[in-house]
Amino acid sequence: MKSGKPVYCWDSSILIAWLQNEKREAGEMEAVTAIASENDDSKCIIAVSSIVRVEVLESKMPKKAGQTFIDFLDRQYVVDQNPNHAILNIAHNIRDYYQKDPKYQKTVTLPDAIHLATAIYLKADEFHTFDGHGKKDKGIGLLRLNGSVAGHSLKIVSPIKSQIDLFAGEAKGNAKKEEK
Repeated sequence: MKSGKPVYCWDSSILIAWLQNEKREAGEMEAVTAIASENDDSKCIIAVSSIVRVEVLESKMPKKAGQTFIDFLDRQYVVDQNPNHAILNIAHNIRDYYQKDPKYQKTVTLPDAIHLATAIYLKADEFHTFDGHGKKDKGIGLLRLNGSVAGHSLKIVSPIKSQIDLFAGEAKGNAKKEEK
């Protein structure tokens, strides 16, 4: 996906944390809020797999979060990507890759594989997740896959405010170079 804007692919864990205004480690929710604000200001693209519509349950959200979620998906610079044939093939290969690898006790869950495959398919600059902090991971903690997902290059991080500020500064510098 070529746009000239940074593309962040969000796992459902990021979206749920943002909608619930979760208490997280220092800098994490500030970064998520900053990215959402930058997206609102047309400075970045946030991509999500359309399966977030199944994972984000209004019954588990604070009041008005359901409408915030719908409004978020309708933003001009939010890409709500359906899992097409190519994405499903990538997701299959991711699950199969980790299922075969004896160093992993678990494989990647189906939803996580689709989220990762979406980021790979869209050539996202970063995949943002909180999956891997260890508490309730049902599959492989996604943060530990940073750099290479079943042979695909993908930066996987929990957003931290200082990282977002740094990336925004780099994007501004690149935009000035392109203007010349």
